[in-house]
Amino acid sequence: MTSPGVLAANSGFPSTDGKYHLRYPAGDAPLGASLVASAVAAILATGAISGGGTDPNQLPVGHYVVGKLAPAVVYPRPDSETGTFGSGTVYARHRWAYYDGIHSVEYVVPIGVQGGTRPWKWALTVAPPGATIGAGWTAQNPGVVRWTPTQAYSTSSPANFTVTATDQVGNTITISWTVATSSSTNQFIFVSPSNNASPGNDSTGDGSIGNPFATLAKVMGTTAAASTYPGRIVVMRGGNLAWPLFTDSTLTGFSALDKTLKPIAYVTFPGENVTIDGSAAGLYDTGAGTDDLFYGGSATGRLTINGTSATSASAHTFRMYNPNRVTWFNIDFTNPISRANDGMTNSTSTFGYNNSTSSGGVGIPGKNYWFMYGCTESGRLTGANNSMLLCCWFSVGYFVVEYCNATGYAGFGTYFKDANVNGTVYNSVFNNLEQAGGSFHFGGQNGESPVVKSQNLEICYCFCKGGPLWFDHQSGAIYGLTHSYRNTILNQFNDFNYGLGNWTPAGQGPLYSDNDVIVARSPGGISTAGGQPVTATGTEVQVAWSGTTFSAPSNMPFDAVTGNLVNVAGGTQWRSLYFGTHGHELG
Repeated sequence: MTSPGVLAANSGFPSTDGKYHLRYPAGDAPLGASLVASAVAAILATGAISGGGTDPNQLPVGHYVVGKLAPAVVYPRPDSETGTFGSGTVYARHRWAYYDGIHSVEYVVPIGVQGGTRPWKWALTVAPPGATIGAGWTAQNPGVVRWTPTQAYSTSSPANFTVTATDQVGNTITISWTVATSSSTNQFIFVSPSNNASPGNDSTGDGSIGNPFATLAKVMGTTAAASTYPGRIVVMRGGNLAWPLFTDSTLTGFSALDKTLKPIAYVTFPGENVTIDGSAAGLYDTGAGTDDLFYGGSATGRLTINGTSATSASAHTFRMYNPNRVTWFNIDFTNPISRANDGMTNSTSTFGYNNSTSSGGVGIPGKNYWFMYGCTESGRLTGANNSMLLCCWFSVGYFVVEYCNATGYAGFGTYFKDANVNGTVYNSVFNNLEQAGGSFHFGGQNGESPVVKSQNLEICYCFCKGGPLWFDHQSGAIYGLTHSYRNTILNQFNDFNYGLGNWTPAGQGPLYSDNDVIVARSPGGISTAGGQPVTATGTEVQVAWSGTTFSAPSNMPFDAVTGNLVNVAGGTQWRSLYFGTHGHELG
């Protein structure tokens, strides 16, 4: 384990007590918050949680790894960035709640904090009556704020929210923002599909909750140039919808996102499931007009986005170039199409284009504050070259991906490519069924211009299956501090982990691993196949396959499906030895 002193030195937040003390009030932020339910239920059933005192979300000392990166709030961002009520337009989804005095429409906002000593614990220290938050990793929706307003809050007297996040060693960070309520179609547009019990109507509807529209074509339009409902929050009732393909799109097979012309947030109605047919079109951004994009389900319902465009230049469901403050929440991406080397490559569900800039010779990521919470990808059936599971992000600063599950065939698994800075991937499953690819990648490419160093990245408490967890830096790529800790890695396809053999790491590093559980073909373990070494700062549990095919050895330390540690009859008592201290399981 790294010491608190190392944390302070690496993070730039010196401390004498091993803690970083940051405050994050509205308007004054530092630069740069399903799977959980089943895991918690299984651990609670074993009675294995001893915790610290009466707090079920406090782990015992030694059952967490001290934070590698200083914390920074990713979502929601402060009012100073998202707008002031009464002075300009406030677009961000988290700044508006629906209230009309008749219908109950729950406000749901996940909190995303990058870095810190995980898992975080959450408390609402300022909030209107009835608001709650998932208090920690044992909760159904950890870090998710839920509130059903019981009165109106005007833009001149909005509701105040403050969340205090506390990590496992007692460091705190606060997140504050204000929320106004509205029932006006100037803020909220309702869509009820034709197969809903109470369908809407595009001709006679007005987009209100009592008289909704029926299609996304009505609210998005059918051309990129059309102004429909700029900056609105679209609330989708249960049923099936479809993205329209814009006839004047500048990118084949895609429809444009632009809050100056179209809605910028799309959420499901609480308790209802929505499926969007994405087979006719993917979505792409037109620049700064896509800041504050929010797409998601609710705390009690899911959004499914099925298929990506077979006619697009590359199969991206979301193709993002420049936007800041992008959130995907509780979305199931199903049946994506694997395509590659047909114009723009990197087929994936969420794609972030490399739009790095530089200042004084120093590279700068082109966009900031991306958050993905509770999302899945499934149904990708072929592992085309340069295809990725769920994410392929370039040039993002300050991001969090957590509580996600990506399973399917892909050339490179889940991939955070070059020019990413300050990112956390936490408590997720990455399962690549394609034998040629890794399960998860932090990467860097040579030949990119301007040069931006991928650095201050961490993956922790994840189950990576179907290939190595790769620090995947091409020869000559420039990259910096990267961490893997408390992960469970099942690599049945390669002879190494962390480094990709034919793209030998040659950058600066350093690269660290800490208390991972690794099963790989011989030799397995901490191996980079040359180049920059990976240093173990904790202890690693390493077991090698006995052969070159996927056939579990008799003393396998964890279940190959769940990644959970096991006690082997007549063999090693892996769970008794390492539960809660090594691998991805919390407890």
